[in-house]
Amino acid sequence: MTKPIFITLRILIVALTFFTLKWLFLSSPTITLNASEIHCKPAGWDYLREGYNTSGFFDIDNSEEMDQFTATNNIGGELAEQRRARDKAIEACSLARDNRRLYMNLTAIFAATAFVTLPKPTQKKLNLNFLKLKRKDDELVTIPESQ
Repeated sequence: MTKPIFITLRILIVALTFFTLKWLFLSSPTITLNASEIHCKPAGWDYLREGYNTSGFFDIDNSEEMDQFTATNNIGGELAEQRRARDKAIEACSLARDNRRLYMNLTAIFAATAFVTLPKPTQKKLNLNFLKLKRKDDELVTIPESQ
C-alpha cells in the first residue's frame, strides 16, 4: 500500500464515522405503536436547545398529537388509560434513543479499530546489489595501488 492510499483510507474512515455519528445523534428515531408512528426526539435533544415540557412529557408533547394517537389505537377516553398509553410511548422512545446510543458506541469502536489496524505503507527498500561485484570464483581481488 502506498502512502497516498493509506492517507486517503484514513480520511475516508474519519469522514464516514463523523457523518454516521452525526446522523445517529441528531436524527429522530421513529417507533411504531400498533397502528401509529411516533417520531421521537433525537438522542442529542438537549444539544438542540429543547428542554423538557413543564408537564414532564417529552416525545408526545401536545394534546393534538395525543388525541390522534389515542384515536388511531382505539384507546378509551379514560384519563388513566391515556396516561398509560403515553407512558408506554415515552418508554418506547427512550429505548429507541438507547439503541441509537449503542449504535453510536459500536460505530466509534469499529471506526477506531479500523483506523488503528489499517496496515501502514511499506517503505521502498534500497537495492544495493548493483554495488557488489560478483565473481565466479568468489575470491577477494586486490588491486595494487599506483605509485
